[in-house]
Amino acid sequence: MRTPEGRQIRDAFIRETPTETPTFARGRITARMTAETQQALQLAADLSGSTINQFIVQAALAAAEDVFARDAALRSILETAKASERLVAVLDAVAKPVSGLG
Repeated sequence: MRTPEGRQIRDAFIRETPTETPTFARGRITARMTAETQQALQLAADLSGSTINQFIVQAALAAAEDVFARDAALRSILETAKASERLVAVLDAVAKPVSGLG
């Protein structure tokens, strides 16, 4: 499922990732598959009103955005856990008495 968060993460990742090709260049990917897989993809593309190439690219891009979103969520969870550990360490540290608060 494509989400605005997934697109934002993807776009940020792409901006941060160096590329050797100019931005106006177009890539090509060749995929080997069984005839049955190709027929299924063609049928799905036909039903969605797109070409098989458009269908595959859209599906792959949606899957990539999901991966980016899960990665960002995991990083956020890990950072939160680290921050929590630091907070617990500070709270568990032996407090020094302050004179006059008695």
